[in-house]
Amino acid sequence: MNMVQPIPDSVNGLWAQLDHLRDELPAHDVPVTLAALLYLRWTDFQEAEQEAIAAFDEADYEPVLPAALHWRSWYDLSLHDLPELFANRLAPALERLNNSRHNSLATHLHRIASAVKDLGRLSPHALEALIHWLAEQPFETPSDRRALLGVFDALLDRVLDKSFSEFRTPAAIVNLLAELAAPAPGDRVYDPCFGTAGLLTAACDHVLRKGKDRFTRNGGPGLMVSGVERNPNAFVIGLTRLALAGVDDPQLELGNSLERTPPNNPQQDGFDIVLANPPWGMRVQPAGLDHFPVRTTDTTGLFIQHALTQLRPEGLAVLVVPEGFLFRGGPERKLRRMLVEQHTVEAVVSLPAGAFLPHTGIKASVLLLRRGGLTKHIRMVDAEFYFEKGKGRKPATIQPEQIQKLAKEVRTSTPSKNCWNVDIESLVKVGWDFTPKRRDRSGLLGILDSLRSEVDVLALKECCKILSGRTFPRDQLLDEPPPRPTAQEQARLFPETNTVRQRTFFDAPSIPYVRIKDVQRGQASRGSSWLSPDAAASVDARWKLNAGDVLLSKSGTIGKAGVVRNGAVGAVAASGLFVLRPDQNRLDPHFLLAYFDSSECRAWLDDKARGATIRHLSKRILNEMPVPLPPLQIQQRVATQHREHGVDVLAFLAQLLTQGEDDPIAQWIDKAAMGLPLDVDAVDDPLDLDPLDRLASNVHEIRNRVAHDSRGDSALAAWILAFNEAVSGLRGVRAIPQGPGLLSVLQESIRALKATMPLIKGHLPNEAKARSLTRLVSTWLDRACSALLGKVKVVVSTNAATLPVGEMVEISLSVHNQGPLPLRNLNISTSPDWGQGETDYLAEDAKMAVELVGTGPKKAGTFTLSVEWSANTLDGQPIDGVREIAFNVVDTISDTGVIDLDIGGSPYVCGDPVRPERNDVFFGREELLEQIRRQVVQSGNVVLLEGNRRSGKSSILWHLEGTNAVPGWLGVYCSLQGAEGSKDGVGVPTVEVFREMAKSIAKSMQTLDDKTPLPDGTVLPPGKKLGIAKACRNGIGETSSFSDFRDYVEVALESLAKHDLGLLLMLDEFDKLQEGIDSGVTSPQVPENIRFLVQTYTRFCAILTGSRRLKRL
Repeated sequence: MNMVQPIPDSVNGLWAQLDHLRDELPAHDVPVTLAALLYLRWTDFQEAEQEAIAAFDEADYEPVLPAALHWRSWYDLSLHDLPELFANRLAPALERLNNSRHNSLATHLHRIASAVKDLGRLSPHALEALIHWLAEQPFETPSDRRALLGVFDALLDRVLDKSFSEFRTPAAIVNLLAELAAPAPGDRVYDPCFGTAGLLTAACDHVLRKGKDRFTRNGGPGLMVSGVERNPNAFVIGLTRLALAGVDDPQLELGNSLERTPPNNPQQDGFDIVLANPPWGMRVQPAGLDHFPVRTTDTTGLFIQHALTQLRPEGLAVLVVPEGFLFRGGPERKLRRMLVEQHTVEAVVSLPAGAFLPHTGIKASVLLLRRGGLTKHIRMVDAEFYFEKGKGRKPATIQPEQIQKLAKEVRTSTPSKNCWNVDIESLVKVGWDFTPKRRDRSGLLGILDSLRSEVDVLALKECCKILSGRTFPRDQLLDEPPPRPTAQEQARLFPETNTVRQRTFFDAPSIPYVRIKDVQRGQASRGSSWLSPDAAASVDARWKLNAGDVLLSKSGTIGKAGVVRNGAVGAVAASGLFVLRPDQNRLDPHFLLAYFDSSECRAWLDDKARGATIRHLSKRILNEMPVPLPPLQIQQRVATQHREHGVDVLAFLAQLLTQGEDDPIAQWIDKAAMGLPLDVDAVDDPLDLDPLDRLASNVHEIRNRVAHDSRGDSALAAWILAFNEAVSGLRGVRAIPQGPGLLSVLQESIRALKATMPLIKGHLPNEAKARSLTRLVSTWLDRACSALLGKVKVVVSTNAATLPVGEMVEISLSVHNQGPLPLRNLNISTSPDWGQGETDYLAEDAKMAVELVGTGPKKAGTFTLSVEWSANTLDGQPIDGVREIAFNVVDTISDTGVIDLDIGGSPYVCGDPVRPERNDVFFGREELLEQIRRQVVQSGNVVLLEGNRRSGKSSILWHLEGTNAVPGWLGVYCSLQGAEGSKDGVGVPTVEVFREMAKSIAKSMQTLDDKTPLPDGTVLPPGKKLGIAKACRNGIGETSSFSDFRDYVEVALESLAKHDLGLLLMLDEFDKLQEGIDSGVTSPQVPENIRFLVQTYTRFCAILTGSRRLKRL
């Protein structure tokens, strides 16, 4: 997605030059040094351009630096003079610019003074090599400078170490944030901690891609870029990167943005977009933070508040935050509430773990906020699905097309597997927790609500005592049980009186220590460590585990459970475990264990866990966990079924309590689900509809059974009837070819499936299965529609493979929609601009033609025409593409100086030429006539009309005759069949060729109602017709016929110029010359003479007609 691609040779060349610096500069200082040098060259280019503009406008321009300190003045100095220049002349000059705040270029040059001084410390040879490398790099065009930016970025990737990572954001995240912000030309963009300007340059790249017709004069993006950075080295690198990206005048400050006060007039002075990846975990002192409504001790909250104050009303902030900010209490919770109540929180995008490796493994998210407004709901997005996990310490990456899809998901309101909306009421319930976590995945509460009429449902704290495990220092834990030494018997003065001995320290039993790893297969039967004697002596009896206690993991691994038995009795649980001591008169511990193992219960616990790096389950949450309490006999039966057969507790319990016998619909759902994937995302090709075809065929049987069952006691009866109707169109769907018909079938099934959901009334397991099946089929169909709509294939081709050198040509561009579906609002443009085309609708497998006119390159070789297209799919989604078409540019066509037009077959009945007065019988040539007119008006080339005899060539010429047919030209018809033949052989003598052309020109000029100059120097008055042939014989002699004809053409052109006309000579049957050339009566130079006239006189053009042998001339 990054528009800047480094040039391999330039990168390798730079790396070779940097070898000279290894012993002179630390690696992390090299980018700053090179950035300063790059900025000096850019400054020279910028000042030279401003000087040229001022000279053109006859205005004054005072350069920031004196001429002697410009790059152009010193880059080729000798190696002995360079260090002195940098250390003693250039660096001091830059330092003296500290009071030039009115001039941003001077201010920026002052900021690089320290780095320039470092250049002066380099050895002469190293400095000269670096300058020499830079001098060899192209720098004149925006593309040159952006290519150099790619080289510089490649250097940053190699050199900058972890200590500099806080100033750089990974490329994948940078591109994602730019796409989410979607800046447009003219926007004001601000980064309060811009570092190396990665986000700001990405914003520029985004605008350059999306707004290709709105570049600035220098090829820049047209953004107003601002930023603040407190690290001087990062500032220099960021400044240079922005300059190379085409941002001439960035408003950059060196300092702490948190000290910047809000603008007095946000509507006028506020920014449109704030893009930032603020520093994480940085603590600040509260002093000087009075202007922040919520004073957090972590900078994340302060940067969020700062960003909002810098925005205009409804301006957008796109910010990276560590995940801890989303759920922490205290000031952060207060700030999150303020964001919801006083601004618009649009979305929270959870990034995958490892997105910022190798710099940090902390999980992060992206906040999308707008200043002001009202938050109705927050779009939650889990972006992990769109990323590719990196190997080892490599960061997770995301492809450009996945960035587009993710941004689309963020902006739409339709829920999906990875995107959902959370309303304000739900946020209040979870303490304003912004963590993108699916809290709607668990159907536990719905199922328990359905069971309340049959059983009691109580909070866990009402039927179970909940204790926390204990923590002991590592030095008090042993890998083996401690030995039990026996105290040495002491001599007794009165042995007979010491018959009873008190318990001593040595009689204390060993106490196991049970960790999460000791809970296996639903049991905790032993510990993997033991307490030391000192620790054992301090244990409170209440801490020891009893038989029948249930252990539940609460940290890291959430919800792992086991019943205490055997060797774990009397042990102490670790701090990562809860100890649940059920009231065994009401709650069977094995039933509780089975309950924790149900899918809905696991989902409930997972939803309630909190934590960025290590997740935790709080005792407060567990206290309120709802638990069903059927009679103990049923609890024991359910526990036995779970232990022996692995049944789901809630499903089995619901069946025992609410259904006397098995439900055939539920059985069919279980069977149908076996033939479908658990997750549609696992389907490689969603358009492989065979499983849905089988499902639609199989459901008919259960539908008939239910429809004819007089009892009708199943809660799913209405649903199965509607479900059968909804998928009936999918029977035989595998045979429907991809196209509008298939799309219509799929969309109709989706619409009907939505209507079946309200028919599922309850939340019992079987009803949940019916919902899951309906959602799965509907999601599959949605993905199939998306895949079908996304199968866009536009093929672009032309009717030409070669172009003449430097000539105006006309080619036809064929645009073929080879996709399965129609396209809407199709637009075609070319670069260079040779023409455009558009259509509101292009059906599948249909074509459209776009006529292009342009001038070929002036040198032979290969010319590439870029064809860009954009359209909308049937669902309105924008799509676009680019096709590069290569042409061979050849000299042979330019040597002839002609445009070759084949007029094809004849639409006429054989007869005399059809003249303009008989348009009622002239048809089928309008497009060709228009094409010829364009060629004459735009290029003035020779036009060849090839065709067989009686194919209508003469009729076409007659329709171009006169002053009205071709704007700005007098069309002169001349047929060589009317010229005097030779007595010596077949053909027309050379002199008669020129006399016939001169006669035709004179007759046509008579129609202008003006004096007509003749070849012999006389002038024919208006209205007089006799004397033209004689004047042609006298004025064009046999010895120098072409020179005489050329003189007459010049006179004729001068006369026509008074009428703003050029001379269009249309020679019919021109290939008759070949007969004379073959027999020796016509000079072979005549065709070259005609070509010479066309090339010499810009207002002289010719159209030649003939048979297929015409090009031989």
